[in-house]
Amino acid sequence: ASSAGIEVTAALAPLTFPLGESKVTVSADHVRWMDEPSGNDRSALVRIDRGESSILLTGDITAGGEIAALYDPGTAAMLRGADVLQIPHHGSDGSSSPLFLREVLPAVALISVGENHYGHPSPEVLSRLETLGCHILRTDRDGTVQLTTPGDGVFTIRTEGGVP
Repeated sequence: ASSAGIEVTAALAPLTFPLGESKVTVSADHVRWMDEPSGNDRSALVRIDRGESSILLTGDITAGGEIAALYDPGTAAMLRGADVLQIPHHGSDGSSSPLFLREVLPAVALISVGENHYGHPSPEVLSRLETLGCHILRTDRDGTVQLTTPGDGVFTIRTEGGVP
């Protein structure tokens, strides 16, 4: 980005800015609570709020990154009560800890995953999400997932190209 002349801002503390009718909050502050964060745990957390609707994007953080995010007061605040959660680390059993999921309490869980030899998403993570009553969407089964909302807390979900 910097080589293209685009200003780069490190989101060490939660950084909030408007984007159209939405508010975007970005933070990577959780890494300061970790002794040796992995490359995955350096993922920025992004929350998008539009009116009463919210989506939390977690990148590829592991359970360690989740706990660190819950430990950081600024980052923990942005996790709470997201309507839609992009499930961390492709739903591996090394993520989506019960504590993290109970804090976020999403109504919809999005799992970005394709055919893989890791066994993602893990049956344990799927069970945790089902226990919470989440509507689960998976790119390996549902294809591209599109969410829209006018900001009233209700999302329209459209999927395309799922695996038959």
